[in-house]
Amino acid sequence: LEGGELVAALTVTSGTPRPWNEIEVALVEQTAERVRFAVERARAEHALRESETRSRLAIEAARFGTWEWHLATGDVVW
Repeated sequence: LEGGELVAALTVTSGTPRPWNEIEVALVEQTAERVRFAVERARAEHALRESETRSRLAIEAARFGTWEWHLATGDVVW
């Protein structure tokens, strides 16, 4: 749950009732963990793209520019 909301669900079923062995349980847990990380990464990437878009629009609207000066190399990026 994230802020009280369900963000994802993973269901694993078997065609017939049976006990799950330790390896199967571990596989499902690892799969769920990987899916959770993939969802979190996708959300973070989406938020970053939105933030970059807002920043770009604000800079363009204000007619400002940005630059970076890398002291170690002397490179300037506009």
